Amino acid sequence: MELISTEFRCNNRCVFCAQDGLSAEKFSKDEMDLIAKVKAACQKDSEIAFVGGEPTLHEGLVAAVSAAKESGAAYILIQTNGRRLAYLSFAQNLKNAGADALDISLQGSTGPMHDYHTQTPGSWAQTILGIKRARETGFRVGISTVITRSNFRHLNEIARLAQRLGAEAFHLSLALPYGRAGKSWARVIPLAEMARPHLTEALNLSKSLGLKTKLGQPSSETKNPLFAGIGPHQRVKLGTVPHSKELGTVPHSRPKPGLRERRGPLKTGMELKELFPEVFTGADIPGGKP
Repeated sequence: MELISTEFRCNNRCVFCAQDGLSAEKFSKDEMDLIAKVKAACQKDSEIAFVGGEPTLHEGLVAAVSAAKESGAAYILIQTNGRRLAYLSFAQNLKNAGADALDISLQGSTGPMHDYHTQTPGSWAQTILGIKRARETGFRVGISTVITRSNFRHLNEIARLAQRLGAEAFHLSLALPYGRAGKSWARVIPLAEMARPHLTEALNLSKSLGLKTKLGQPSSETKNPLFAGIGPHQRVKLGTVPHSKELGTVPHSRPKPGLRERRGPLKTGMELKELFPEVFTGADIPGGKP
């Protein structure tokens, strides 16, 4: 599947975003530039995916989808957070232009869970409505979830929600220490030993619900009609955070199970009182002196 990048702009600010800090200068917001990129990439019977950033923010997306179809594309997928699909007219325009399927990002089974990940209040409600509009319009839908420390215990719930919304597939990929996740990996990337049983259970549940499942990030050459993945052009340097391709491993990031952290000498009560006098005022202790 050929990936066509629109731009790096996005209306979410996901805590795990791998593209944070990348320059948007290489991408044009001009409709004709995007159409030219599409025509150069498309061949007869080709399968393409529009990726971002958030592709639906590009005002030339509908025209670019039409150009892809006219250039011989047999299958067109759009990777999106689904929020703009909440506007039925936009969903219909994309479908009428020739788009076939949507790879929609869903990071939680509830509003607070999803909105924490996107750092955008109200994004969950808009995404859920976008998925419903997409299904009403006739799109095939796959749901993609990035596994983090804050949602790995809820993967079953997300899978059930995806099935209820009419999705055909449930795709899971681990948050990687790139971009924004690389800056705060300790609170974003889960420990493999903790996440693995929840992941295994979620994959088994998804299959029992009739969902096609996919684990990991495919390259642009990987054929998967409901999962765009990420292309090599979107990778960023890891920086100072060590990285392993194994699920959930960030070497030396946390002690292994059964091992104790190294700690300095314990402070006495008097030493702690000198360091944090406000804690020892007694104001919040029943019978204590204010």
